[in-house]
Amino acid sequence: MNDEQYVRSPVGSFQSSVGGHMRHSLDHIAALLKGFETGEIDYEARQRGTAVECSRTAALDLIQSLDANLAQRLNEPPDRPVRTWLMLRSDAPPVELASTFGRESAFVLSHTIHHNAMVAAMLRIMEIEMPERFGYAPGTIAHLKRQPCAR
Repeated sequence: MNDEQYVRSPVGSFQSSVGGHMRHSLDHIAALLKGFETGEIDYEARQRGTAVECSRTAALDLIQSLDANLAQRLNEPPDRPVRTWLMLRSDAPPVELASTFGRESAFVLSHTIHHNAMVAAMLRIMEIEMPERFGYAPGTIAHLKRQPCAR
């Protein structure tokens, strides 16, 4: 993917760019990691329009940084409590929820896979090669492996 393709918008029927999806997903991962320090995760405290949205290099740098930070958190107890904030309606303030780091880690993983699936569709439209099952959930991949007619 080149720089122009990374920021192209719209892509087919998608009104957003690959860079926008990357920034959005990485913001959620960063919020999760910040929560390991503070005990609070605010998914609404995202910064739109950052360099990650328009620079592949900035995105790759942030991915490396977040990956290193995540690797240090692999042994965190999944049942450790955390407070989260999530906007459920555009005309109301975010709601505060009690959760655990395990549950929030699962949410962020699922959310990232969902956005990767949209990125995969965008890449197909732009005829950009990617790993065959990029954007697939682990459960979907396991299901496809068990099916004799799996793609």
